[in-house]
Amino acid sequence: MKLVVNPSQEVFNQLIDLSAATHGWSHQPYDYKFYSENFDGYWLVAVVDKEKAVDMSQKYADVFGFTEMPSYWHMEAEVKPGKVKIPEVSGEYTTKNWKDVDESLLDTYDKTICPRDRKKIMRTWFEQDQVYTRVAFDSNQKIVGYCTIRVVNLNRLCAAPFYAENEEVAARLLADVIGNIPDFQKFENLVFWYPSINKSMEILINPPDSQPIFDQLIQQAAETHGWAHQPYDLKYYSEGFHGYWFIVVVDKEKDSTNNFIAGGALARWDAPNSPPLYGIGLFYTNEKYRGQGHGKLIFQKMMDIVGDDNCVLVSAFNMSQKYADVFGFEKMPSYWHYGANVKPGMVKIPEVSGEYTTKNWKDVDENLLDAYDLTICPRDRKKIMRTWFEQDQVYTRVAFDSNQQIVGYCTIRVINLNRLAVAPFYAENEGVAARLLADVIQEIPDFEKFESLLFLYPAINEKMESLINRFVGPDGYSIGYSTKKRTQFTKKLIESRDDVVALKHQDAEKRYEN
Repeated sequence: MKLVVNPSQEVFNQLIDLSAATHGWSHQPYDYKFYSENFDGYWLVAVVDKEKAVDMSQKYADVFGFTEMPSYWHMEAEVKPGKVKIPEVSGEYTTKNWKDVDESLLDTYDKTICPRDRKKIMRTWFEQDQVYTRVAFDSNQKIVGYCTIRVVNLNRLCAAPFYAENEEVAARLLADVIGNIPDFQKFENLVFWYPSINKSMEILINPPDSQPIFDQLIQQAAETHGWAHQPYDLKYYSEGFHGYWFIVVVDKEKDSTNNFIAGGALARWDAPNSPPLYGIGLFYTNEKYRGQGHGKLIFQKMMDIVGDDNCVLVSAFNMSQKYADVFGFEKMPSYWHYGANVKPGMVKIPEVSGEYTTKNWKDVDENLLDAYDLTICPRDRKKIMRTWFEQDQVYTRVAFDSNQQIVGYCTIRVINLNRLAVAPFYAENEGVAARLLADVIQEIPDFEKFESLLFLYPAINEKMESLINRFVGPDGYSIGYSTKKRTQFTKKLIESRDDVVALKHQDAEKRYEN
């Protein structure tokens, strides 16, 4: 025997089951969570038999290695069918029998729930005897959930699976599926099993205290994935574009320096005589909270804002196909982008061509620079690029040929984790690129003391590695072929002259982790 303070959920379940059987006490397993989280102090004190009262979750972890798990438990609820009354539900949503739904649409929605293809498994589940499944649609005929209830042993019903984008969708699904079940009220129980996700979590759009939340996001993303950002990027994004939404899930019980759970940024870029272009970036989930659906919620919020307009993101190699299949980011170039990591301490400035000269961007006629930039990207980026150049610790030079024609420009900026990022970097040939890189590097104080100089460039630019080799030997850099990325659009691929791009703009580095 052993005296235990605050034992496992299983011990609590035994207590309430025994007391209900002998004295009719009225409790539910989730009462344990209610008591432990809602009072200023809570102690469940129990005497247990060490040889019988085993926490199986911990045993599976300790003995068999099942150590990877979400931070929350799943709870079970039992409803008495004979006491159910169908409430009035929203007319905003409708449902159909799953057999009447386009299977490709249903499969696509299911992939937003689970990244593994469950088509065969789910079809077999739905087709079993006494299984009732309906699919919910919004007013645009977009799938927003589905629910299955099946007859199980001991004259019971079990709701599984059951997915809904909000409570109104869930209510409509439950009401309509129940309405399909013959003699529903004669069953003993309707059983639900659901994740007990922390109710202190809240989704916010452009919260007043955005900066400390943003700082948490970029710090975590840099440490786990090497993303290149600075705290002042929040100001750049929110002021440099025509619309900006910083969407986050936070823990309300923690302060704004330690409350980040998941987040993403959406920007809208307007241009004359062109439809708006949206961009998704900084899409990241705190590693402690992955697999709980927070990322999916944020991504859907962003896509709801985008609507039918064109949207772009930069995908990691392992996420590219999912973005295309599930979210419609199907328009993309045929090539990838590679990342190069150069060690500044090993860089030596080579001899460069005297055919080209460079100037600080502030000393260049802005009309000439804008005209050159329009040869790179057909959308007018004047406001965006000016704001980018004017940030702290950002170094930009513009290259000219002997006829004083602009032939490229290069920006290097200081980013988090004591690193440098080259972005953007355009040059008409390798000679121009070498001159630009050499001159910008020499402007940066204590260049050699930085940990890394990062490049991200299109694979079609075959001269990039040759350029790097002029500045550093093979031991001084690495290229991440296995971590390649790709730009993807939903409606229309916006072409750019990637043959002159030594680095693709990094202000929207992305990754989908739900």
